[in-house]
Amino acid sequence: MDRGGKTLQTVVITDDRERTQVGLTKINPKNAITLPSTTGGVEGLIKILVGSNNELSSQYSVRGGNYDENLIYVNDFEIFRPYLVRSGQQEGLSFINPEMARNVNFYTGGFQAKYGDKMSSVLDIQYKKPTQFGGSAYISLLEQGLHLEGASRKGKISYLLGVRNRSNKNLLKSQETTGSYIPSSTDWQASVSYTLSEKIQLEFLGTYSVTKFSLFPESAQKTTSVFSPFFTANLGLDIVFEGQEKDAYKTNLIGLSVVHTPNKKLKLKWMISRFQNKENENFDIAGTYLFGDRDFDNTSSTYGQIVNPLGAGYYQNYGRNELNINVYNASLKGSYTTGKHFIQFGNSIEQTYITDKLKEWEYQDSAGYSLPYNPAQLNLFKTLNSTADLTVQKYSGYLQDNIRLGKNSQDIMLQAGVRYNYNSLNNEFLFSPRMQVSWKPKWKKMWY
Repeated sequence: MDRGGKTLQTVVITDDRERTQVGLTKINPKNAITLPSTTGGVEGLIKILVGSNNELSSQYSVRGGNYDENLIYVNDFEIFRPYLVRSGQQEGLSFINPEMARNVNFYTGGFQAKYGDKMSSVLDIQYKKPTQFGGSAYISLLEQGLHLEGASRKGKISYLLGVRNRSNKNLLKSQETTGSYIPSSTDWQASVSYTLSEKIQLEFLGTYSVTKFSLFPESAQKTTSVFSPFFTANLGLDIVFEGQEKDAYKTNLIGLSVVHTPNKKLKLKWMISRFQNKENENFDIAGTYLFGDRDFDNTSSTYGQIVNPLGAGYYQNYGRNELNINVYNASLKGSYTTGKHFIQFGNSIEQTYITDKLKEWEYQDSAGYSLPYNPAQLNLFKTLNSTADLTVQKYSGYLQDNIRLGKNSQDIMLQAGVRYNYNSLNNEFLFSPRMQVSWKPKWKKMWY
């Protein structure tokens, strides 16, 4: 059969948008859906950009900062992630649902004054505002999801609904510790917009996420080789476990906003939100270990076993950790456009309640002696027992101006602003000036 052919014409992509922001990377959320990744989501794309290399974790580090130094916003609401969660095993879904996202902007340091007071990066996501009914569904070995979107006949109401479920059980089968891994994560998200009039719009964002992790360890086996001019040894460590670990992480966010546009130049957005985080880590795992030379003679009846024991011992890890966080926020954000100026301003009041209970201890026994050894008493190798109840107030605000200095939007853009922050926990008042300049000559690439 002659299938025929057609020569495609050259495609030239240009960007003629007026630039009111500089220093950002735009991410296509559709790529997060098709990206073959163990973590999935938008974070999988970001890890490619910043070079994070832990394939089992959705956490990423930017410019040497910690994971907690990355800001995330969805529809201008700041998003928080679980705090006690340990990367690679207990992690659940990415917070951002790519099926619901419209725009994804990513800043790697040196970002605008309108963003918060963390210093590594900003991930700014805007969800869709549908104009007609639609949806999607997908099923994979790791994740399943469904989303629906639509709008009323007169277009006053638009809605987005999404539900996802993910389990990394198949990936964790190859862990060093053999056992039963039962991770699961589910989240529901909803975004609703209601046009009250030509100048006033109401918006709602709601999320609920549950992640559960259970581990019933059985055994672990490790081997290392030691080489020297005098001898070569294959040292092995065999561990037999008993006990279990059960963790649960629950987060939810409710956000309401009123967008008021008095005229074409001025836009105001009043926002209130409540974030709640409940975390529990419960583990009681004991292990008996044997250390010595491992037999690698495949003709021997003891192949793979430790034939010359050099040490034996026992240890036990115990923990009952709880973390409860409630964050209440009220904010005003606005923008004003006039001539070559794009002025943005905002102010925020935040109240945080934290209850943190940590109770952990570790017992180690080597050759019949509890470490650290004391003949007069029994000591634990490590103990941690603390309770913290904190109430923190935060006040922050910003003022910035994006100024077009050239004759048109393709010349020079100056972005200057200031930001203040006060935190009652340390009674510090911080004042941060920020400025960026971008120049776009008649070349194919932009320079900053």
